[in-house]
Amino acid sequence: MRAERVCEHIREDISARLDEELDVPACAALDEHLSNCAECRAHERELKAVRRALRAQPAESVPDLSGPILERVARERGPVLRTQLKIGAIAAAAAALLVAGIGLPWTNPSPDIAAADDIAAHVRAAARSLTSYRATYRITERGWNPKVDVRRFSAEVRFEAPEKFRLDITDETLYPRPGLWPENDVELIANERRYWIKEPVSCPSQSLPSCALPLEVEQRTVIRRQPFDGSARVPTDIILPLETLTSSSGFKVLGLEEIAGRSAYHVELAYRQAVPLVTSLQPGGSWRDFGPFDRVDLWIDRDTWFPLAFEVRSPAQPHGEPLLSVKATSFSKPEAPHARVFRAPVTGSVRDGGFAAEALPPGASWVPELSAGLDHYRSGVVGGGQAIRSYADGMTWLKVVRERPSGNSFAYRRTAERVLLSADSVAYYEPAGVSSKRRVDLYGKNAHVYLESNLARARLLSVARSIAVDGRPIPSEVYNEDGFVIMRVPARGLERIDYASDPSYLPAGYELSAAFQSQGGRSNRTLTAYYRRLEAEYGFGIRITQSPSVTLLPPAPEELVPVDIGRDGRWSRARAELEWFDGSIYRAIRAPSLDLATVLRIGRGLR
Repeated sequence: MRAERVCEHIREDISARLDEELDVPACAALDEHLSNCAECRAHERELKAVRRALRAQPAESVPDLSGPILERVARERGPVLRTQLKIGAIAAAAAALLVAGIGLPWTNPSPDIAAADDIAAHVRAAARSLTSYRATYRITERGWNPKVDVRRFSAEVRFEAPEKFRLDITDETLYPRPGLWPENDVELIANERRYWIKEPVSCPSQSLPSCALPLEVEQRTVIRRQPFDGSARVPTDIILPLETLTSSSGFKVLGLEEIAGRSAYHVELAYRQAVPLVTSLQPGGSWRDFGPFDRVDLWIDRDTWFPLAFEVRSPAQPHGEPLLSVKATSFSKPEAPHARVFRAPVTGSVRDGGFAAEALPPGASWVPELSAGLDHYRSGVVGGGQAIRSYADGMTWLKVVRERPSGNSFAYRRTAERVLLSADSVAYYEPAGVSSKRRVDLYGKNAHVYLESNLARARLLSVARSIAVDGRPIPSEVYNEDGFVIMRVPARGLERIDYASDPSYLPAGYELSAAFQSQGGRSNRTLTAYYRRLEAEYGFGIRITQSPSVTLLPPAPEELVPVDIGRDGRWSRARAELEWFDGSIYRAIRAPSLDLATVLRIGRGLR
C-alpha cells in the first residue's frame, strides 16, 4: 500500500488525473488521501471549476464576466440543501474565481448546468448522507400487449438506510376483459434479516389472454439473510440513481428544467446504461422489454438529487409517446418509520440464507485496514466456513467475505480483470452487473477473500490493498482433459498469437477484461477475448472469438442477416453475434448490448 503523501505533492496527482494521465494505483491512493483531507478536496473542486471555465472559453476576446457571476452568486446564496450538499456549478465557479483572482467567461452551457461528473459526485455524496426516504409514483407503460394499449400503476417506496426497503405497486389498468388478465400488483419488503416478495404468476405477455395458466400469485421469502445479499437485493436506484449515473461513462446533461415546481437536471442516456433505474420499479411481475439503445430521459432534483421523473423512448420515435413514463407525485425524507412498515412475512417458498450474526475479530488478516469511510455494520458467519464483515454509510455499502480456498480451477471467476495491487499481490476485478455490484477477489494461500460494494472501482481497489492477504495469480491453465486445454492469455500475450487481431476500435469505456485460448492438438486453436466497461456492465459486454480451425459457418436455426464487413458476413439478431471469415481465419463478435452498426465498426477494426 502506498504511503500517504503531503498535500503539496498530492496536488500534482489531482492535476494529472484531470488530464487523464494518472494510473489506477495512483488514482486509488489519491482517492484515499482525498477522503481524509478537506483542504485537498476543496483544491480539487476549485481546479475542476477553473478547467470547466477554460474549456468553455471561445478563441476570440471576450469581456470579463467575473463581476456579474459573483453578483449572481451573492444573490443566489441561500440555505444548504436538504441533503447538506451545495449545488456544484455556481458555487464551484465562484470559489475558483475568488481563489484565482481572475474572471473567466462562460459560454454555453450555462454555469447553472452542472457537468456530468459533478452530478455523479453529488449523487455519490447524497447516497452517503441519506438515512430515510418515502415517495409515491405514477407509472404509465405502453407496448406490453397489443390488446392493452396502456397500463397504469401507482407505486410507493419507503427506505431506511442501509437495508430496509418497501415497494408497493398497484395495477390500476382497465383491462378489456377483467378476470382474464393478471393484475400486475407487486409487493416487496426487505430488512436486515428477511426478504419477501409477492408477484403475479403469468404467462408471457404475447400469450395473453388465451393462456390457460390460472391467475395466481407467488410469494418467496429469504430468512437469515446475509448483509447485502445479491440474490435478494433491494432496487434502490429509484431513490438515488447511484449505479445508473456513477457507473455510466457517457450520459448527457441537457439542461435545467422545472418538474412539478422543482428545478431539475435533465439527463439523457441509453437504456443499457440505465438498467438499474428503469428496473428498480420492476422487481417482480410482468413488464415490457426494452432495447439497449432505447433512450432514457431522467430529471434529477437539483437540491436533493432524487429522480423526479424518467421516460423511455424508442430511438425510432424519439418524439413519440414514451414506452414507459415514471413520475414522482411526492417525496420526503421522514423520520424513522414504524418498525411494522418493514416487517416481512414468512410465506410462500422459504429459503434459508444461513447467516448467523457473530462478532468477528477486527484484527483478522482478511479484514481491511481501510473501509473508505464506511462504518462497521453487520458481521457473522454462514455455513461452509464463510465469514462476513460489512460496512455502510447511508446507501453506500461494502461487504468483505472470507472463505476456504477451492482447489477446483472452475471455481475461479475466470473472466475477471487481473489487477496488480502491489508487487506481491494480485486481485481479480469484475464490474457491477444486473445481480451483483463491483467485486474484487483475492486468492490467498490459506483463504479466498472477496469484496463486493457499490463504491467506485478505484475506491474498492484501495480498500483491497489494505487487506493483509497476498493474492496469488490464478492458474493460467483453466482446463486440461483428454488433450484439450484452455489457458488464460495475458493482455501482452495476445500479440504473440499469430491468427489473432486486436480491435483498433471499441466503444467508449470498454477495455479487455480477460482472454482464453483453447487448444486440442496443434490444429485446433480458438481465442476468446472479453471486453467490458470498468464500472458496470449490465449486458453481456463484448466477446470476440477468433480461430483458424473453423472452416465453415455452421447452420443456425435463427434468422441470419447477410452483412458486408469488407467480406461477406452474417448477423444473428437472436444471438446478437456477427460472424465472418477473414481469409482462413474465423472471426465472431457477440455484443447483445450494442447495435449492428457498432458491432460492424468493431469488426472492421479487426481486419
